[in-house]
Amino acid sequence: QENIMHVVREYNNMLNRLSDDERLLFRDRIHQADKKISAGLNKLSWNHKKVYGFMHDARRVAKEVNKDVTIYHEANRKIAEHCHVMANTLLVSFQKKEHKVYEFEAMQEKHRTMVREKFLQIHKDIKRITRNTYQIFRLGSGDVQTEWVKYVLSIDEQVEEALRTTVKKSLQETQAVGLAIGT
Repeated sequence: QENIMHVVREYNNMLNRLSDDERLLFRDRIHQADKKISAGLNKLSWNHKKVYGFMHDARRVAKEVNKDVTIYHEANRKIAEHCHVMANTLLVSFQKKEHKVYEFEAMQEKHRTMVREKFLQIHKDIKRITRNTYQIFRLGSGDVQTEWVKYVLSIDEQVEEALRTTVKKSLQETQAVGLAIGT
């Protein structure tokens, strides 16, 4: 009976870690775990020879889904981290000292190149993370694929918001420097 508690804990841990939207994305994986667990619960008695095999298989399935949930959550964390970096990267660079116009233009061009390279690297990493995460869901049903598209669109929205934020912060910085120069 202790073994069944391990199965229950693994299963409940999996479900508790998922939001309602995430459960839709993991629908097929949850269903797979449900089938494996309910088959044993409905057909086996405690003194049945196959009960230990059932316990082992049920725990294995629950652990696999839990591992995939961890991979998915880690991907979300990394993407959010990238968006945070983008949102806090200024598109302009100002220094306290005075510059000649050509020096200022060269400094801005150098900064824009650095920011462009940084954003391109972030873009590549987000694509890699998304592609790797999709491996969990690639064999999913049509409903799961629909949820995957919604998930990818939510990533696009996060990136768009980060870009909007960096533009706003950069404009505010430019305005602040312009006001300081004018006074």
